[in-house]
Amino acid sequence: MYRSALSNLPLPPVCRAALVAVALAAGIATPAHALGPFQAWSTVGSTGTVDEGSTSVVSMGGAGINFLAGTTYPRTVTVRYPVVDVWGANPAPTWIGARFSDNGTSSRILLTLRRLGPADTVATDLATWDSDLFAPSASPQFAWAARDCTLQTMDFANYTYWIEAAITRTSSSGNASLSQIRLDNFAGTCVAAENAQERRQTRVE
Repeated sequence: MYRSALSNLPLPPVCRAALVAVALAAGIATPAHALGPFQAWSTVGSTGTVDEGSTSVVSMGGAGINFLAGTTYPRTVTVRYPVVDVWGANPAPTWIGARFSDNGTSSRILLTLRRLGPADTVATDLATWDSDLFAPSASPQFAWAARDCTLQTMDFANYTYWIEAAITRTSSSGNASLSQIRLDNFAGTCVAAENAQERRQTRVE
């Protein structure tokens, strides 16, 4: 299933609702999860904090993070992105999405949403997004992972949240890059009821 391009427009809710109504009247497909309350946290790949041991092998120019030419492989770079509360009294996020490049078996990007409380000694993993679930492409594409209802219990008053990105290349032929991450609170069906097509939905931009 594809999301309507209208759901990504940075417009006020009233304008968004009007555009969606026009789209429906015109017969443009708009899945149910694009019609609910919408509020998103997002960041670009170049804003993350790279592990000290990997700073010499990555480039963080523009919006993206990429491996530098001449890097020896295999190599995995870990990058962390703090998540702040943009939802308030609205429903917490249930969708993880990313804009990325992954051209096949020699590359992979794994995103993990993690949580840590004041008394915790280890972090709790809440949800993951895996580029291996989507069709390989050397060109940038955007993809949503399946909706995960466990994210609705996010508690920013008592916990700290971040996304940890593991970007891997096993050979020089791999192409793994990350330019955007999103957490959205679309409505929809939870993971247990997802079918294979919905779980692997992508949109090339």
